[in-house]
Order: sequence, then structure tokens, then C-alpha cells
Amino acid sequence: DRAECASACTPHCEQPECEARCAKTTHDNCTVSCDKPHCAVFCPADVCNGTETCSHPRCKTKCDPPQCLLHCEQAAPCENVCSEPRCTWNCEANTTCQVPLCNLVCNTPKSCKQVNYKLPKLP
Repeated sequence: DRAECASACTPHCEQPECEARCAKTTHDNCTVSCDKPHCAVFCPADVCNGTETCSHPRCKTKCDPPQCLLHCEQAAPCENVCSEPRCTWNCEANTTCQVPLCNLVCNTPKSCKQVNYKLPKLP
């Protein structure tokens, strides 16, 4: 079995399951910074229909969730932990190798002494 005639195999692995795990930390040296709020005013279409005074419209303000970040002087002690790889092998036979040709060659037998054995006569 020659190495150049071995099957060509490649691994096929599933995506590993990973998670970040962090040790408990204190937030003593941390600050919070938030982006400017994104808000809009929404008013019903019939705010002023002529029968009401328009001084107090029924409009409402809606805002996106706040976008805030926690900034700390020291990075949290975290590490990624992943599951063991789950892989299978995809193998293909090597088509460049030829089928071996085999022949059986026998030597001529060496001369043997001839021995004549006569069978006894039957009674």
C-alpha cells in the first residue's frame, strides 16, 4: 500500500458551540456613556377636526431603546469555551493509481529419483 495511492480524505466538522465565560468583577472603575436618544413625535391624523381646540393635541413621543456602553479601565477576565469538534471524514478513492498486475512464476522442478512401488496382489 503506497502512500501516493492512499484515499484522499477531508474532514467535515459541525460548527462548535461556544460561549464567553467571565469571572465576577466589580464596576468600581467603570463609567457609562450613552448615545443621543433617537425619538420621534407621532400624532393621530384627526388632531384638530375643528370641534376641539388645537392647543392640546393628542400626540405622543416614542423613543428607540437607549444605546449605552459600559467603559472600564481594566478588561474583564473572560475566555471562550467551546465544545469538542464533531467531525466526519469524506473519503474518495485515489483514481491515479493503477491496478497492480500479478503473475505467478514457478521454477522448473529439480530432477527427482523415480521410485517404483508395486502394489501387492489382491487375494
